[in-house]
Amino acid sequence: MKRVRTLAATAWPDRLTIEIADLTADPSSWRPAIHAARAGAQRLTLTGQVAFGDDPMRDVVVLRLLSEAAAQLVDLDWTLAAEPPWPLRTVVHLPPPAATNDFAHRWRAEYRVGLCVYRVGPGFVRIRDLRPHGPHLRVLIDGEWATGFAALAGDPWHWPDERASTLVDDLTENGLALPLPTGPHLLPTRVLRWPIPQSDI
Repeated sequence: MKRVRTLAATAWPDRLTIEIADLTADPSSWRPAIHAARAGAQRLTLTGQVAFGDDPMRDVVVLRLLSEAAAQLVDLDWTLAAEPPWPLRTVVHLPPPAATNDFAHRWRAEYRVGLCVYRVGPGFVRIRDLRPHGPHLRVLIDGEWATGFAALAGDPWHWPDERASTLVDDLTENGLALPLPTGPHLLPTRVLRWPIPQSDI
């Protein structure tokens, strides 16, 4: 009879953590944690409370972390210190915080996966915005504007040329970009994984 060797199970933590203070010290410190959480099917926890509006750099870093967690379908646990300086519609498509205050309760109640997303094709970008309390939008961006959009999605602080400011103005006017002192933040999250069918966008 063939012998079967039994391998000892490896103990994996059920969650990974990031200190809120570390996000300010190193704005890219969250990226390895997001990828590790996705690869290990683990939850990611932000320790400490997020207070939007106190530190513009931390605001954009946390927003980008939330966007990437949504894109990668990573479960995220975090706490909101107080109501942010933006309407609920601005952030309702991002992973909601723990229900510790009224704003957080409403965020959790109205959050759905895929409320405001985009996908990239050869030479074009499609955006679908189904967030509540505002118009539902389906937007097609192509040509040179698709290149500008890619620059905004990849690095909002460095633009290829001045024409991109027109795109930022249009996105901001339609509630798809958030103007911050550190630069514009793109609000739709990219569709990278199921369950959002790319053909639906």
